[in-house]
Amino acid sequence: VTITTDASYYHEHKQGGYAFWITSNKGRLRLAQAFKNKVESSHDAEFKCIINALYYLSAHNWGATEIYINTDSQTVIDIVEKRAKSIPEYLRKTLEQYNALIRVLNAPNVSFRHVKGHKHTRTARHWVNDWCDKNAKTAAKKKIFGT
Repeated sequence: VTITTDASYYHEHKQGGYAFWITSNKGRLRLAQAFKNKVESSHDAEFKCIINALYYLSAHNWGATEIYINTDSQTVIDIVEKRAKSIPEYLRKTLEQYNALIRVLNAPNVSFRHVKGHKHTRTARHWVNDWCDKNAKTAAKKKIFGT
């Protein structure tokens, strides 16, 4: 299973949106929504986007043994892979949620790949990341501004 994620965060509103695209030999899932609750930072939004994608995947019961997560958040990758020097308290709670979902999914192999956001290359990975970026922004703006 490959999951590509992106989030959009508006600091002044503590609000954002997220979008993910999940593909595997079982099919494709896509979703873009605004966060129901406030988010603390862009890192929080990116991490919660990944959690929402994993939750959505678990609800579809695909039985994934390998999960590749494409994200443009090196900070989230560093936190999950235990390379971060320090983790803010609010992200510790998000990390606990992530770890709990990984246990529920029972996926022995989860790996992250960093995608440079806003690169606009002609690769499939960047095209999907761009789709996630645009749809996350649209979802956030609808919730904040009603547009």
